[in-house]
Amino acid sequence: MLQECHNEHPFRKFIGICNSIDTQMTRCLKEERLARRQRNFEKSKEIKEKLRKLTQEEREREKNSL
Repeated sequence: MLQECHNEHPFRKFIGICNSIDTQMTRCLKEERLARRQRNFEKSKEIKEKLRKLTQEEREREKNSL
């Protein structure tokens, strides 16, 4: 939609004719970015927890072998 607006109004785009579409696009992209960020954060927490468990198990094995 933004590109269409720019194509339809090649000179008016410089005075803000397409700003509302640009604002909508920015909001949508921000929502997507925040959702992706949250998913990645949750995934990293799971990975860190798995690594913590593995490290803890290794320490217990070392204690038991001594």
